[in-house]
Amino acid sequence: RTNKEGANCYMELRLPSASACPYLIVSALIAAGLDGIIYPVTPLEAQPIEGTGEIVTLNGQEVPTFPTFIRNTDPSSIYGAPGLSLPIGRTPEGLPVGMELDGRPDGDLDLLAIGLAVEAALKAEE
Repeated sequence: RTNKEGANCYMELRLPSASACPYLIVSALIAAGLDGIIYPVTPLEAQPIEGTGEIVTLNGQEVPTFPTFIRNTDPSSIYGAPGLSLPIGRTPEGLPVGMELDGRPDGDLDLLAIGLAVEAALKAEE
């Protein structure tokens, strides 16, 4: 199901510490009447394996690599929601870019249906 206010809902869901407040994410999905949300898998583009260190730069600040790369997908695993990651392209350097779809807890079938529809739409754009 789609919701024209979905983009606004996503902005409200971007909590500073979403992993500490998973109940807020679920409540927001239900209150907004959404079956899922969509966002980038990672806040940064993929990094080459060679030369990747313990620190990356995000928004001009040096931050730890691992927590930075899992921060978008970590909350759903904490609150038990289904999630799908779909490849949506490559950077100019040829590294993968992904889109994450997360659903409500126990919403596996709904999220799979959404994922199939998104995948079909992406293929239609090729």
